[in-house]
Amino acid sequence: MLITVSALIAETSLINHPAATFLKPTVKLFPIYDKELIGFIDSTGATRIQPQFSILINDTTIRYIESATGTKMPSVLPFYFREGKLVLGQSEAYSLLKHGNHYSIINEAGRIEAEMVLEWMGEFSEGYAPVCQARTFLGIKIGEKWGAIGHDGQVRIKPQFDYLGPFSEGLAVARKKKHYGFVDTSGAWRIPPEFQECRPFREGLAAISVDGNWGYINKQGQQIIETSADRVWDFNDGRARVSVAGQYGFIDSAGDFVVRPSFDFALDYQEGLSCVSQDSSGGYIDLNGQWVISLQYANVGTFSQGLAAVKVGELWGYINLENEMVIEPQYQLAFPFQGGLGIVWENFQPVYINPKGEKLSVLYLDVTPKQTFFKRWFTYPKTL
Repeated sequence: MLITVSALIAETSLINHPAATFLKPTVKLFPIYDKELIGFIDSTGATRIQPQFSILINDTTIRYIESATGTKMPSVLPFYFREGKLVLGQSEAYSLLKHGNHYSIINEAGRIEAEMVLEWMGEFSEGYAPVCQARTFLGIKIGEKWGAIGHDGQVRIKPQFDYLGPFSEGLAVARKKKHYGFVDTSGAWRIPPEFQECRPFREGLAAISVDGNWGYINKQGQQIIETSADRVWDFNDGRARVSVAGQYGFIDSAGDFVVRPSFDFALDYQEGLSCVSQDSSGGYIDLNGQWVISLQYANVGTFSQGLAAVKVGELWGYINLENEMVIEPQYQLAFPFQGGLGIVWENFQPVYINPKGEKLSVLYLDVTPKQTFFKRWFTYPKTL
């Protein structure tokens, strides 16, 4: 089944993608769209910010997310407030002296607090948002550097890196030329750039790759876990997902296997359970690899707020932790609940529902221009 966008980004082994983000937002407001303008509702479906802000088309629309069986599905990537702030790319900057896009920082009352022109701007995490700024000579772009800004839009870390990721546990992944390391909130190197790849710190550990070999380091830069895995992910609930020869399992913080690589696919633990698949069927295991919900669904998603989306036949519904079907299968797609609402696809359109399965709002208030676009993803599933 479908997972959160932050988990989607975790599916990529490289962290130098401009859209990379790793922390889940605390969701209070939910985006709605009307004629390419974005507004927000709350968890009751009441409109809190009328659609009024324009958005860059390459910042939204349809993107891919992973299912528990490893298949890719289309996903609307909505915008969420993080730390009370929303970052919106609103238009391209056409001035010869300004290279990039027009970005705004918006508060939960719908007021614009800061505006700037940047190549790219990420979401806030621990008070900082990574930004990419063009380097120019005589009005011609000759390169770019990465830094970070604060909630007020002021520069906190001067653009100086070849990449800078979001902060997690006080440190951010940064790149100097071809190698990655970690910097603190002052922009100083805490762990020198000596890795080919690395991921952000989670639960005190970060995945790193040296000469193609993955392992984990602590915040002193000491490698404390060596693995023979082909791919690794972040720690969550004291477990890290790894893939060995195409099979998925989990290690603990000592680097020992608590779940041997034996599944065709698996997703990170959420609420103490991981959704896994074997032979195109999905189920759930606990932190020790014991079955809690046996393989019985065509596809499954991670638990969130006590519910998980599952696929029965061709339709999706939701189960609780006792494997009781609390929302009957009736949707073309279904996403995890966040902040009291879930997104489902009904009649080729994304819709918000509450935990009772009651429909509160469509995401796109003006659906006519979008219908053909949405249907294309279901008409030609092989393109996924």
